[in-house]
Amino acid sequence: MEERLRVLIASLIRRGRLEAREVEGGVGLPLQLAVELTRGLPVRLEGDSLVASDAVELILACWRRGFDPVELALRAGWREFERLCARVFEEHGFRALTNVRFSSGGALRELDVVALREPRILAVDCKLWRRARESALRRTVRAHKERCAAFAQAAPAIPRVAAEVARWRSARVVPAIVDLHEVSLKVFEGVPIVPLRKLSSFIEELEAYEGDLLAIPVEGRSEALGGPGA
Repeated sequence: MEERLRVLIASLIRRGRLEAREVEGGVGLPLQLAVELTRGLPVRLEGDSLVASDAVELILACWRRGFDPVELALRAGWREFERLCARVFEEHGFRALTNVRFSSGGALRELDVVALREPRILAVDCKLWRRARESALRRTVRAHKERCAAFAQAAPAIPRVAAEVARWRSARVVPAIVDLHEVSLKVFEGVPIVPLRKLSSFIEELEAYEGDLLAIPVEGRSEALGGPGA
């Protein structure tokens, strides 16, 4: 039964709607039993179909029930992975923006997730990689650092960001990578590489080890926070 429920959840995350014949034939569960098994999850019955209108909310609810978030995120795809990371930050009191675009040096750049809570701006690169070589991670970190440095200079002119930090006394950009899996490289050049399963604990413990992380002052918000970026 547990395996069939996992198949059902994975199908709902991927497709959003399953008709009764698909639940019964493809998953192997009677529709009413499927309704009972998903009780308490953001899944509803519409006519003879099961509907999950928000894949990220379903992933979070299943994660709380003990489902593997990595398996669920793989089913959801890249954009939903970014939204999932943003929602985790929001659950910890951050204001999270996705797909923040800005211009720097005549080029258009983008950050997957920008999570804001005074005085920190977490600039997150989300990597839905099945597995990554350490050399690839090092290249990714260096590229992300360069992008975050440009972002720190551009931030006061980015409306979505400026509106959030206008009343802050200080602001620093803290680059981070969120990877689907845990890797041997934990921190490289002051940039943490956080596995999805540990994202919540990383956020909760951020202040404890922030002195070891890169922090880039935002132009016009220069009060020091410490760390190697100071």
